[in-house]
Amino acid sequence: MLSFDIPEKYLDLNLHFMRKYLNYVPKKRTSNPPNPHQTVTLHDHIKSGDVFLLNRLSGLDPIIAWAMGNNYAHVGVAIRRNGELMVCES
Repeated sequence: MLSFDIPEKYLDLNLHFMRKYLNYVPKKRTSNPPNPHQTVTLHDHIKSGDVFLLNRLSGLDPIIAWAMGNNYAHVGVAIRRNGELMVCES
């Protein structure tokens, strides 16, 4: 599976919806690190104002993306305050 406990059938349906209505085909990530549910980031390379665009293929996010006219459903913005990294999501 590609995304946290989402059955392949529903992943395929979500990808079909995104192709048809968003004209978007997400690129499949290679499994590096070995666990495909982890993303390796270099903490020191993330700066205030960096943006993370997110879309979970669970069914609701592709519809939210379509309604917003985007290919993502959530936006996270990195903020550094007193040297501490925080990500604010909307």
